[in-house]
Amino acid sequence: LVFFQRSDFEKRGLKLRKNVTVDTVYKEVANLDTEHWENIRGPREFEDNCEYEQIK
Repeated sequence: LVFFQRSDFEKRGLKLRKNVTVDTVYKEVANLDTEHWENIRGPREFEDNCEYEQIK
């Protein structure tokens, strides 16, 4: 079992938020507009990815 320290993630260029609780994440998710969203998936290996790159 391996546990990572915050510094391990920061060394890899990942930014972590501080003081994140279940309640704050729940409030963020509860405020999202889930009625009007567009499902965007990445291209498959054989598909052209120019449309995906424009959206990204």
